[in-house]
Amino acid sequence: MAAALHLFGDADSAGGGSCLWHVLGLVCSLREWAMRLRWSGRAVHRVQALGIMLTALGALGLRAPGGRR
Repeated sequence: MAAALHLFGDADSAGGGSCLWHVLGLVCSLREWAMRLRWSGRAVHRVQALGIMLTALGALGLRAPGGRR
């Protein structure tokens, strides 16, 4: 998990690393994760949150053993 977070940014970033950490690691919903970002001053719409999550999962799949390159 640490390598994945390094690839996407840390758990406090507004991007894929934060999304993966909170949604997959801490089992938060996308809505909860987006609200956490909003509280820190970085508003993320639910559609954007879904896009960030899907992009991060897709990139993570590419990095996994046996993933397409």
